[in-house]
Parts: sequence; structure tokens; C-alpha cells
Amino acid sequence: MRNLILPLLVSLLSIPAIACSSASTDAEGGEPRFDAAPPSGPVADGGGVGTTRTWTDLYADYFGNAQRAACAGNGTCHGTAAQTGAQSSGGFVCPLGDKDACYKSLTSKDVGLVTAGDTTSDPKQSGLYGILRKTTGGGTMPKSPPYQFTPADLDRLTAWLKAGAPND
Repeated sequence: MRNLILPLLVSLLSIPAIACSSASTDAEGGEPRFDAAPPSGPVADGGGVGTTRTWTDLYADYFGNAQRAACAGNGTCHGTAAQTGAQSSGGFVCPLGDKDACYKSLTSKDVGLVTAGDTTSDPKQSGLYGILRKTTGGGTMPKSPPYQFTPADLDRLTAWLKAGAPND
């Protein structure tokens, strides 16, 4: 029995940890900071989504919904500054249950995902839209739970961005 335990432990320790970013150091197209693999397994369903375009509702439906697309993810994503996803994204942090902290980080100039107050730029050129719309080529988000943004989801985000991304 003891002869079986050591090989089992060695094999378990060699399994890579699950994280938001790629476990390898090899960049394969697109933004090298992210694993571009499409979501694997079933896409999360956190219940029905709304149709309104306020930050409060977008946070509830996408950014802070642990059953759908929470940026805090599975504990390795953007829940705290120490997590892998936050470190590989330039510091984006979106803790569950704190929409104001998520907004502040999302609109931080250092992070560069959204420019609050900008009503003249094409929302589809924002860093946030670019990350969320991709299925290949770098930056497929969110990872855990995996969620594929629909055209209706992206329309809501686009409308919010066109309005200047207000914290409403």
C-alpha cells in the first residue's frame, strides 16, 4: 500500500493549478497575458438577465454574479490584487459583493479597460469590450464559471459604454 502512495502523491503534485491565465509561458497569438481557449464544459447560467443598462444591473448580471460571469471567479481570478487574474491583467480587481470597488478598478486608468465619462469613442474599441467579445486570440473571459456573452449581453454593455460608463 505504501508503495502506491508515493507515486500517487508525485502524480498529483505534477498537475498544474487552475488559474485565469495560461499555465505555460508560451504565448500563442493575441494578447500573451491570457489563455485564449474558449470556455470548456457547460456555460454557467446564473438565471435570467435583465435588459437595463445601468452599472448596478450590469454588475448584478455579469461582473458580480457568482453563478454567471463573476470576475472574482474561482478564487484565482480578479477577486483580490494578489490573485493571478488581477496580476496578469494590469491590476483589475472585482471582488464579489462590492460593485463600487469593481467599478473603480474597471475604470482605473492604470487598468485601461473602460474610460468613464467618454461618450465619443467607439465602445467596441474599449479594452473591456475587446476582452469580453473574444472567443479566440487572447483574453477569453470569464473563465470560472465560463460564460459566453451573447449579442444581447454585448449590446447592453455597449449602450452603457456609449453613455460614458456611469456608476449608476
